[in-house]
Amino acid sequence: MEDYKQAALNLFPNKWVEVSDNFKIDNNAGKRAVAEEVFKAVFDKLKTEHVADSVAKAFLRRASKWGTDNNGINAANMSTALMASIIAIRDDE
Repeated sequence: MEDYKQAALNLFPNKWVEVSDNFKIDNNAGKRAVAEEVFKAVFDKLKTEHVADSVAKAFLRRASKWGTDNNGINAANMSTALMASIIAIRDDE
């Protein structure tokens, strides 16, 4: 299963409801279909060279200022650097 489909399924799992004898519908199918489209767009953006370059540059800027000897600081630097991906998705760069 593709990553975007799995993410949508995690967000909107199968929710079968019996509407009549031996007939069930998945109440989350419509929401999941929309979520799949959204996740696919986001995941495609995350795979771009622009996002990878932005995140790497942001991390390296922080690492040069604070160093890389402390894993706690590395985690904080990476967390902050990942904001570059959010900005790229938000601004559709």
